[in-house]
Amino acid sequence: MTREQADELAGQLAAVSDRACKLEQEFSQRELSEAPSPGAWSAADNLMHLTLASQALIPRMTKTLGKLAEAGQRSEGRSKPDWVGRFYAWALEPPVRFKARAPRPFVPPAGTLADAALPVFLAAQERLRALVDQSVGLDLAGRRVPSPVSRFVRYNVCSVFHVLAAHQRRHLWQARRAALAVRESAGAEREAPRP
Repeated sequence: MTREQADELAGQLAAVSDRACKLEQEFSQRELSEAPSPGAWSAADNLMHLTLASQALIPRMTKTLGKLAEAGQRSEGRSKPDWVGRFYAWALEPPVRFKARAPRPFVPPAGTLADAALPVFLAAQERLRALVDQSVGLDLAGRRVPSPVSRFVRYNVCSVFHVLAAHQRRHLWQARRAALAVRESAGAEREAPRP
């Protein structure tokens, strides 16, 4: 991976972090912590889901990048995601094209509060940006990583970063929509005529 490519990926992760912080500025803690409907995720739930996904990927990526470095799998050129990663990243980009149920390990705990979800999300983002930096000069197409969702799905290390960034954009989009729905619901309740 080239330095330019790493900077581009790090910039995508930083943009997601900025969007998450802007949610806290735009919406109240209640709007961010409350689910818009029964069974739906709140904005805070979406952030916690992203944190759980990152926490599952960080050890895998750390180990894989270490193996690439030890094996001397280096490259001065741009790394490219494989077709599986490109397709998966495309499918995850917002707006949401399809809905999928999150596997149990990635379902946020009930009652997640925004003021607790944002700091752990931002801490995970810092660790991911460090992994992107560690990837400079490595041949990220040279090794496959199993998906944390299914051991039957594997894609190259470059793909992991692209899928991760798309997944984050998807859930930040969903988080904002959830907070807006809570705000609109509260406004409609205030405007409803009293019997």
